[in-house]
Amino acid sequence: MIKPFTGEGDVVAWLTKVRLVARLMKVSDVANLIPLYLEGDALALFLEMDESAQSDADKIEARLKEAYADGTFTAFGKMVQMKWMGEQVDVFATEIRRFARLAGFNDDLEKIVKLTFVNGFQEKISVALKQVPNILTMPMSEVVSQARILSAKSSSGVTAVTVGNDHRPKGGKSCITAFDGREVECRGPSWAELEVEGVCVKVRAIVTDSIIEDVDVVMGMDASNQLGGVTVRQGNVQFGSAKCSLIAHADTREEKGVSVIEDKDFRAEFDGTQWTVEWFWKEDRPVKLKNKMCCYKNNLKGRIGEEFEKEVDRWIEEGILVPWVCTAPDRSRDPTSSTSYLV
Repeated sequence: MIKPFTGEGDVVAWLTKVRLVARLMKVSDVANLIPLYLEGDALALFLEMDESAQSDADKIEARLKEAYADGTFTAFGKMVQMKWMGEQVDVFATEIRRFARLAGFNDDLEKIVKLTFVNGFQEKISVALKQVPNILTMPMSEVVSQARILSAKSSSGVTAVTVGNDHRPKGGKSCITAFDGREVECRGPSWAELEVEGVCVKVRAIVTDSIIEDVDVVMGMDASNQLGGVTVRQGNVQFGSAKCSLIAHADTREEKGVSVIEDKDFRAEFDGTQWTVEWFWKEDRPVKLKNKMCCYKNNLKGRIGEEFEKEVDRWIEEGILVPWVCTAPDRSRDPTSSTSYLV
C-alpha cells in the first residue's frame, strides 16, 4: 500500500499517504512505521538522526521535509509561476495548495490558493472567474466547480498545434479534428515557444506526432496576434515587422485589381473588402452539404413565424447566411438543385 521512499518524488505527498494508511490500519506508532518504507538516501538520513528523534514521528517528518521538500522561497516561486496546462482543475488547485503550504501560508491559505488559482488560467477563463459574483468570499470548492464548467466550455485555450518530442504534455491524451474531418489522437496540451526572426511568444499548444506533411506547426489567430499580426502577399508571410518565406504556397496573382489565390482544391479572391472562396469538385463528384439545418417554416404560425422570417432575413442581409448553389463540374448550375444558405 505504501511505496518505499528513496529521496526522489514528492515527500509531502508520501508522508500524507503514510499518515492515511496508519489511520486506516489503526497503527498508532507512526514513528516505527515510517522507517520501514525508507530506502537509499532517505534511510541513510533517518539512521543519522539521534535515537530520541527516531522515535518521534513529527521530528522524522520534519527532517525528511527539510531534506527533500522545496524550501519556502522555492515553493513560493513555483506557486506564483503555476499556469493551467489543461489538466483537471481539481489537480491544478491541489498542486497550488501544496506549494502554498510549503511556502508557509497557513492563516491565509485559502485566499492565497484562490488568487493563484484564478490568475493561473488563460485570460478568457481567468476574466470570467473574476466576474463571478462574490468570488472573493466564495468557498474554494465552488470556485473550482466554476472553473471546471468554464474550462469545459472553453476551446481548450489552444492557440497552436505542434509536432515534436521536446514537449511534456499534461492532462492526458486528447483528440482534435483534422482538416479533412479525421479524428487525430494527440499527446495532450503543453506550452510551446514560437519564434520568428527573434520575436518569441509562449503559447498553449496541442502536441501531436504529425499534422500535415512538411508542416510542424499550425497556429491560431491568438498566436498570430501575439507575433504582431500576419500578412500573406506574393508568396511571403509577414508577422508584424518580421518576415519569413513560405516553404510552399499556392499560385498568387492579381486580376483586374483583385488578389487571387489558386490551388488544386480552391480559388480565392480578395477585392480589398472581403474574401470569396470557391472550392473545386473532388473527383467530379457532386458536393453534399453536411451542415444543413431543417427549417421549421411550415410549423411556425402567426407572430412567431413572422419573427422567425425577420431574423433569417437579417442574417442574410448581414452576411451571416450566404447563398449556396450546387454547380456541375463545368461550373454551370445544377438544374435539380435549390438554393440553400450557409453559415
